[in-house]
Amino acid sequence: MPDMRSAKLLPHPVLDYVKNRYNIVSDRQLAILLGLTAPLVSKVRTRNRKTSDELLLRIHEVFEIPIVVLKQLRNNE
Repeated sequence: MPDMRSAKLLPHPVLDYVKNRYNIVSDRQLAILLGLTAPLVSKVRTRNRKTSDELLLRIHEVFEIPIVVLKQLRNNE
């Protein structure tokens, strides 16, 4: 069985932008900062769940990233 901790994450424009801009090292850390569960962020990354307007609003509220920027990133998914 492969070691999932070393598996490369799927690229995700919105999540990766936030992580890179704020030097967040993991999706788990991002989930904690957003007040979300790690499994929810994982489902968004693997595209088993949409990047919802509610998620974009939460990111905007926590990190003060303009909604228009987040929507542009979401359109690149």
